[in-house]
Amino acid sequence: MNEAEAAARSPDGTAAGYAAALSAGGFTSVEMIDLYSPGARAAVLDSMGAAKAARERLCVHCADGNALTSVVMADWLLTDYIGGDNFQEAVDALAARKRLGGVERRADADVVEKYVGEGAL
Repeated sequence: MNEAEAAARSPDGTAAGYAAALSAGGFTSVEMIDLYSPGARAAVLDSMGAAKAARERLCVHCADGNALTSVVMADWLLTDYIGGDNFQEAVDALAARKRLGGVERRADADVVEKYVGEGAL
């Protein structure tokens, strides 16, 4: 999510206000990463790895609530759990989690591959 998207969802119309609202809602660490910026993937994986190491809950969302969230989550499954470069397996594993979380997440394997290869969308 870029600063303009965060500001549009903020109680005070600023990106900082959006982060503050999330913090007030109980999120202990708030990071906003624009997936279209260089190095975005490394920043996302670092953030996710830190949350895992600290045994913290993690909330991932994008401006529209699904499209880019699914890409990031499929990448995390591939990177942290599955290993290798079977992008379709990661996408399928993410979709299969619907029964546990109640939220359907569908990523395109080609988009995930591009994101992983280029480090940003």
